Amino acid sequence: MVLIPIGTSHSASIEGMRLKEVCCERCRCEYIYFAQRTGQGQGFAPLFLFQGAAENSAEKAAYERLQKALDKAVDIAPCPQCGRVKEFMVRAKRVAIWQVTAAAAFVFLLPVLLFSAFGVGKSYVPDTVSRVAIGTVMEVVLMAAVGAAVAMVFSPNDGRYFPFFRKSFQPTVTAEDYRAQLAVEHEQQQQELAERAEQMRQNKERMEAENSVKRERAKARKEEEARKMAERAKGSNRRPQV
Repeated sequence: MVLIPIGTSHSASIEGMRLKEVCCERCRCEYIYFAQRTGQGQGFAPLFLFQGAAENSAEKAAYERLQKALDKAVDIAPCPQCGRVKEFMVRAKRVAIWQVTAAAAFVFLLPVLLFSAFGVGKSYVPDTVSRVAIGTVMEVVLMAAVGAAVAMVFSPNDGRYFPFFRKSFQPTVTAEDYRAQLAVEHEQQQQELAERAEQMRQNKERMEAENSVKRERAKARKEEEARKMAERAKGSNRRPQV
C-alpha cells in the first residue's frame, strides 16, 4: 500500500465566558451569572502548504463557534435572593435531556434493527419488514417515554435536580452587588495606578538627586584637578634658570 500525503489538519480550541443578565420571575431581583463555553475549529492545509492560513482558519472557526455557543448559552442560575430558577432555564435543560435521549435512540437503533431482522420475534411475526417496523416503533416509544419521564422529573424549583446536580448550577450575584464589586475593583485599580505613579515619581526624584550629587562631585574633581594643574604650572615657572 502506498500512502499519498494530501495535507495536514489543524485544530483550535477557544474558551470564553459572557455575562448574562436575568430578572427573577418571583421577586423581580435583577441578577447576573457568567456562561462559559468552548469553541472548536478545524483548518486544512492541502499538500502541507499554507500552514499559517490553516491555523488562522481553525482559530477563526473556533472563535465563531464560541460566539454562537455563548449567544445560545442558557444555564441553570438560581436567583441569589429567593433561589427560584427561571422557567426558560428549566425548559432549556429539558430540551437538552430530549436531545440526549434522541442521540441515545439513534445509537441503539442499529442493534434494534439487527435483532429485529435476524431472529427476535420471528416466531410471532414471520415478516422481516414487520419485525423491523415493530422493533423501531417500540424503541422510539420506549426512548420517548424515558426522555419524557426524566424531563418531567427535573424540576429544580421543586427540589428535583436529576439528572443534573445542585453543584452544577451557575453561581449568581445580584446586579447591585456586581456593580458595587466593579466599583470597588475600579477604585482599587485607580489606587494602584496612583501608588505606581507616586513610586515612579519618587524614583525619578531620587535618580535626579543622585545624578545631581554625581555632577557636583565630578565638577569638584575637575576643579580640584584644574587647581592642582595651576599650582604645578606656577611652581614650574618659579624654578630658577641655570
